[in-house]
Amino acid sequence: MQTSPNRLLALEYLAFIEAGDLPAAMKLASDDAVFWMPNTGDMDKAAFAGFLSAVLPAIRTMKLTIRGVTEDGERIAVEVDGSAELTNERVYKNHYHFLFIIRNGLLHNVKEFTDTAPAIEAFQP
Repeated sequence: MQTSPNRLLALEYLAFIEAGDLPAAMKLASDDAVFWMPNTGDMDKAAFAGFLSAVLPAIRTMKLTIRGVTEDGERIAVEVDGSAELTNERVYKNHYHFLFIIRNGLLHNVKEFTDTAPAIEAFQP
């Protein structure tokens, strides 16, 4: 089975997020990219980078386990299990479904579907 450039791009983005490398992850997105998450709605690239800049320092280590990838042209769907050790000594675990829309070799839309309750509990002060 041949791995497409779109699939590789989506997985590379997740690998950069896992490593906490926000600048590298954002280089994979177009300037007009739109990111969507529960409770935040649509964010442009700058707003999303600002959101992650506030969250990533609270994460000591993160492991994303890819459970499945489905591809349909420019649409890449990725099922992920996540686990993170936080600086507040809590462990955050959640399941994710990402939908990436890729155009011209860059992320154009990223939708992150997840249960918000574990995040609220783990990250609260």
